[in-house]
Amino acid sequence: MNNHIIKQFDEELNKLRARLIKMGLMIQEQIENSMKALIHNNQKLALTIISNDDKVDEIDLKIEKQCLKIFALHQPVAMDLRFVISAISINEKMEMISDIASNISKNILSINLALPYQNNTNFSIIAEKLVGLIRKSVDSFTFQDTKLAYEVFNEYLELKKIIKENYNIVIELMKRNPAFIESFTRLIIINRNIHFAANFAVGICEEVVFMVEAKIVKHRLFDFSKPDN
Repeated sequence: MNNHIIKQFDEELNKLRARLIKMGLMIQEQIENSMKALIHNNQKLALTIISNDDKVDEIDLKIEKQCLKIFALHQPVAMDLRFVISAISINEKMEMISDIASNISKNILSINLALPYQNNTNFSIIAEKLVGLIRKSVDSFTFQDTKLAYEVFNEYLELKKIIKENYNIVIELMKRNPAFIESFTRLIIINRNIHFAANFAVGICEEVVFMVEAKIVKHRLFDFSKPDN
């Protein structure tokens, strides 16, 4: 009987881990595509991203229900307990990253196609760094690699500075080109959403450190909750 319960518990944990990895790959693709849509002003791709958000929501609900099931039936302890607790938080953050990719895409649809912003802003640099940050945060969970998690913390600080600089650039462009004020406003919103996505990537890595090392690193060095702009 005990062997049966242990086997079932292990299967539940493995299923949960597999679903989280699948979701990580999905949100990674959502962010990558949203950045491509932004850089190339690809409104068709933006529509695809918005549509795919429903698929992420479906797996989000499955993961949440599975976590509750594990708590109710198996009462995990030690590292297993940390894993399930972290899984709930990581799942929430991944779902929010997908929502952000969708929100970025909705704003892309409202940008004037004649607006030449790609070569005048830092969005191409920011896009590359955000994609790398999200990928590394997903990998840190997939491989339970805290070294990658700590790298994300440091890379976030660099990205945060570029995002702040980009905000000022967009404001200046808006002043010089008042005819495109609505589109530049959309770019400011996108700039802020990118910062939020980076925040959630950091949050995923904080959970990985808690899960693997049993350390709480939230807010210890930085306040990731409030963007500067």
